[in-house]
Order: sequence, then structure tokens, then C-alpha cells
Amino acid sequence: MPTTRISHLESLFAALDQGYCLCEMIRDESGRPVDYRFLETNPVFAEMTGLSNAQGRTARELVPGLEQHWIDAYDAIARGVPARFQNGSEAMGRWFDVFGSPVPPEGCFALVFRDISSQRRAELEREEARAQAERLLVELNHRVMNTLAMIASIVRMEAGQFEADSAGRQGMARLQSRLAAVSALYRALNNAARVNWVAARPYLSQVVDAVAASVADAAQITLRTDIAAVDLPTAQAAPLGLLVNELMTNAMKYAFPDGRHGILSVTLALAQGQLALTVADDGVGIRPSPAPEAGGIGSQLVEAFAEQLGGRVERTTGPSGTTVTVAFPQAAAPDA
Repeated sequence: MPTTRISHLESLFAALDQGYCLCEMIRDESGRPVDYRFLETNPVFAEMTGLSNAQGRTARELVPGLEQHWIDAYDAIARGVPARFQNGSEAMGRWFDVFGSPVPPEGCFALVFRDISSQRRAELEREEARAQAERLLVELNHRVMNTLAMIASIVRMEAGQFEADSAGRQGMARLQSRLAAVSALYRALNNAARVNWVAARPYLSQVVDAVAASVADAAQITLRTDIAAVDLPTAQAAPLGLLVNELMTNAMKYAFPDGRHGILSVTLALAQGQLALTVADDGVGIRPSPAPEAGGIGSQLVEAFAEQLGGRVERTTGPSGTTVTVAFPQAAAPDA
């Protein structure tokens, strides 16, 4: 290579704001890589590595405890495989972002690198803070579930003070089913991969089962569910679970009088970025409720939960049954 070009390259490497070094591998008699020698370094090298006067010396001479994975990685580069990677050295107390390329003669390689220790420490601190927040949320979920269980127990005791089939007993039963829907959400959160998102299918299935268990005369009703395999943020999951509770309870209470047999289906479908919850029965049909304020608290809650979801309630009813659908936008999943 002409002297002028070599001079230009030396000037370039000297001006780099990243560390640079030219090295040669050292292998034992069996060809196993055991060390490498620094042939050239630029001025930033010592700042990036903490190693002074490295030229002409070996890595393990300068860092006796240097991990073998560094030597193995550089041996692969020296054998002809360029690589870009990030890794840490416990012996050096630093993390590096490295690009390496083989250079002639055989067994030599060049590295351009930067010290990313501060960036890596910040990432680890963020990860630890996130993990700590998740642990606190899990603990909070457990405490909330325990509190809900205690409240549900009190409600059951209070319900026993009312006559069977009385308005008071029925009101307590509806309160119990609402508590069960909220409890299902917290159970789903405990099993979720992300603390603020839940899988719709297992969560809503628990809500459906809880409602069915809360209705005394539900044996003659066949339940069918078809829940889309989507994830829901808690901001949607909570009102959606309570909405399922209200619509199911209403259908089981009014659609199948006098022990009438029938089918009650709960569906959550996804199409073109819209989710649609449908609760349908083949019962006797009910008179459509007027404005929410004119109906009971259940009707008002249905409207309120639909509004929370950013959706609206559509009802159709007749001799062949009642269908209630609430369509609402699917929430965008956060970046992984």
C-alpha cells in the first residue's frame, strides 16, 4: 500500500471517536485460541478500555482474568467471519459495542468499538425498576383479591338475612356476581405476561362461569362461548367483564322463565380493528328498555360500561330471543 494512503488511514484511525486496534491471534500447539496481541491502537483506545501502553502486549497480560468468550469471538473473526456484537467483561468492568473484521496476514483482525457501560447500566436500572414495579403490582393484586374475597364473604352472609326470592336476596346475588367479575380480572392479571394486559379468552371464560354459578336455576340453560384470542388492556378488560356479567345475568333472569330450557351464547369477535361482544339467547324475548335512566340499575350499568369501552349498545328482541351487541375499537398493543 502506498505510504500516502497508509498515512491517511493512520490519520483516520487517530481521529476516530471510537476505540480502534489491530490485533493478532495467539493459538496453542493444537490451534486453540488462548490470547491475542495488540499491534496498533488509536488514542481513544486507552480511554475506552482503561488499558494504557497496550501496543505490543497481549490481552491477558493486561487483563489476566479476561473471559474466554472474547478470545473465541475474536478468533472467529480472525478466521474470516466479520461480526458486530455487544458483550460485557466482568474482569474489565465494562460493556462494549464491537465491530470486528479479518485483515491480512492470516490470524490478524481489526476492531472498532465503543464503551457502552453507562448505557448498559442505565438499561439494567430501568429493567430492575420495571421488575420492581411489576412485583409491587402482583403484590397489590393479591391484596385486592383477598379484600374482594372478604367482601364477597360478607355479602353472602348478608344475603342469608333475606327471604329466598326476595328483592334483597336477588340484589345481593347480583352484587356477588359483579364482585366475581372483578375477581376474575385480578386472577387473569396474576397469570398475565404483562401486568396491564390480559388474555380475553381465559378471563371472560372465568366471568361466564362465575355468572352461571351465581344463578340458582341455571341448570336448564346451555351456555356457549366463542371468545377471540386477543389481549385486552385492563382499561378495557374491567368494563368488558362487568358488561358480560350484567348482560348474562339479565338474560338468565328474564329469558327463561318457569324452568324453560334454552341456549345462551357469549361471543367476542374481532374484525377490522373492531371488537364486538354479543350476548344472545333463544328465550321469550323482553320488552326493549327505554332510555337508561328509565330502566333499572342493570340497564344503566350496561350503558355506562359500553361508554367506557367507546362503544354503543344495540339490542334486538322478539319471540325467538334477545341479542345484545356492543362494538368497540380494539386497543393498540404496546411495542414489545
